[in-house]
Amino acid sequence: MRFKTGTLVVFFVLTALMAYGAFHLKVEVDQTKYLPSDFESVKWKKVVEKELGGSTKTLIVVVEANDVTKKDVLNYMNKVEKDLKKKPYVKSVRGAPDVLKQGPQVPPQLLLLQPGIREILEAKKSMESMFVSPDHKVALITVQLKGNADYKKVVPEVRKVLHRNEPHDVKFADVTGPPAVNYDFYRAFLGDLPLITAVVAAAVAVILAIDFRRWWAPVLGLTVILSAVAWVLGGMYWLGVTPFYGAVLLTVVLVLGVGIDYVIFCLTRFKEEYDVEGRSKGEAIKRAFSRAGKAVAITGFTATAGFAALCTSKFGMIAQIGATIVAGILAAMTLTIFVLPSLLAVTPTRRHPTAAKSHEKWSFLAIPAKKPLPFILALVVLTGFLGYAAAGVKPEVNIEKFLGHSLPSLKAKDILKKHMKTGDQFVTVVVESKDVTSTETLRYEENLEKALKNSGVAAHVFGAPDVIRMEKTVSELPYPIRERLEPIVKSMEKGFVSKDHHVAAIRVQLKPGDPRIEGDKILKVLRHHRPPAGVKVGATGTPIAYSEMHRTMMKDMRRSTAVSAAGVLTVPTVAFKNPVPAVFGLTAIGAGITWALGLIGGVFKVVPSFITMQTMTCVLLGIGMDYCVFLASRYVEERRRKEKGIVESWITTMERTGPGVLFSGLTSAAGFLGLLLAHVGIIKNMGLYQGIGVLSVLSVVLTGFPALYVGILKGIVKRVKGGG
Repeated sequence: MRFKTGTLVVFFVLTALMAYGAFHLKVEVDQTKYLPSDFESVKWKKVVEKELGGSTKTLIVVVEANDVTKKDVLNYMNKVEKDLKKKPYVKSVRGAPDVLKQGPQVPPQLLLLQPGIREILEAKKSMESMFVSPDHKVALITVQLKGNADYKKVVPEVRKVLHRNEPHDVKFADVTGPPAVNYDFYRAFLGDLPLITAVVAAAVAVILAIDFRRWWAPVLGLTVILSAVAWVLGGMYWLGVTPFYGAVLLTVVLVLGVGIDYVIFCLTRFKEEYDVEGRSKGEAIKRAFSRAGKAVAITGFTATAGFAALCTSKFGMIAQIGATIVAGILAAMTLTIFVLPSLLAVTPTRRHPTAAKSHEKWSFLAIPAKKPLPFILALVVLTGFLGYAAAGVKPEVNIEKFLGHSLPSLKAKDILKKHMKTGDQFVTVVVESKDVTSTETLRYEENLEKALKNSGVAAHVFGAPDVIRMEKTVSELPYPIRERLEPIVKSMEKGFVSKDHHVAAIRVQLKPGDPRIEGDKILKVLRHHRPPAGVKVGATGTPIAYSEMHRTMMKDMRRSTAVSAAGVLTVPTVAFKNPVPAVFGLTAIGAGITWALGLIGGVFKVVPSFITMQTMTCVLLGIGMDYCVFLASRYVEERRRKEKGIVESWITTMERTGPGVLFSGLTSAAGFLGLLLAHVGIIKNMGLYQGIGVLSVLSVVLTGFPALYVGILKGIVKRVKGGG
């Protein structure tokens, strides 16, 4: 009792400490922060931040009114601009108030004598279309942020500025752009996470109650598994780690849905030893955890090998998801093996009078072992059909496609699209040279700018060539006119030409459309316009990052899947000293993954997100092999202990261990399907694919795995005996 008490005291103290950290943990939702350092968009982003002092982060303030040129609305926007320029995280502000201001009065005769003046004023006039809609109902203010700006602080502060002294004539005032979308997604995620955790925990409790019909099963199960969640999330807090939202989400769901498997298998074995075999409670706990505990350890390390493959990804957020899941599974496994026995020992229990014959109602699970051929044929046919459908499924890297239109920033984006025919995405094309104002380099920049305007995806293009050209024109004007126009041109220069003239930028505001495809087209323009000797050119911005992610993700996904498959093959093979269980298991799991992809993506045409698809294969390989190892462990035990034949051993295995696998799978599926209650589409997408994936893998493991094992091994044994 002293050992049990000491174990529980340490357990509860550590859990309380970690729970505090878990409740105070902050998360990150911006996936562009985790891009590989060798991406061109990342390299050129650093150049922009270093040489131009700005960043590729741009907020767009959208103001809607009956007439944005009215005095009170214009005064309001002027005040907004003035307040934003004072903020320490703002690099530059440019918008409707600037282009709607009264320009310098120039005598008409000078317009004829000095054509350069006309060019400058026409350029200024054309800028009005960038910030004011043709019907004067919508106006924009673009806010370029500094490189160290944190959207979690910036966006709410900008919204406070907007809603301060907002006139009655203004119908709508809000911000859009990637930083605003990230913030709204972040807030929605924080709201969804407690709901998801509660729903998954409730589902786990219900399934445990149905399976065991004892009050202590859900209590002990949730105590162990929620503690494992707290240990992982709290550990990140105390280590100062700000995890990616996907890492937190999958850790919660997987530890609750998959970690509970270890509890279920140990409690199932305890119930068998205690109720069916009639052993004393202490002896039943000892035998249950000595036998099931070994299987739990093997499956835990098998799942870890599958999930750890995500750590090989080039994408930081995927690697972090893998590391966090591994920590969660190891925590669940450790607490199940070392803490659950002590909890069970101090919990009052009594024998179930009908438990001795309870396995008989699960005899239907043994049908695939009795008649394997029909199940093998069905497995081949369904896998072939759904495999054809799955071949055309391609993941999507643009997170905004899964967010719907309910977020405030996306409502602003819709208004922008309706009135301005422009999107909220920007690309910054960067030219690097000894002197970007030299004749040859400037000619290249002008040709490049012209090509960008004709790319078909650019709504507005403005950059260094325009500024440099206007500066030269102004410098040749008479003094009175030059004095009036120089401030206008100087204000335009900020963020487009570095002080040492080594770097120039061209900003492209894109039309409404798919950012990834638009990024592809911008990069195509750069490839077709090769720079002169000594000049480098590149592009950065979210659309460019999406383009690079799209080109890289399939190769990255294949690598992590191959590593995961190798891991889940190796651990059971070494543990059982036999490759057969792992090979048959991998065959069944592969079929289950194919079923899910073919059904959801191929038949119902639901496009998976990049994160969903990359994590799905490794997660299902780990979970599926868990189930196979539990079944194979019991099968090996039956063969050794009672010297039964292949079929008889599998019948006992499916009747005794099959229910535990079934309820474990249903628990995992319920956990993932609980994500469908989230308000954010990308979380629903993950829940749908992972939930259906678990059900598919579970179905194949319970039917195809024993059928393959019996059908193929029995056939081999007959051939060997016949040949002998």
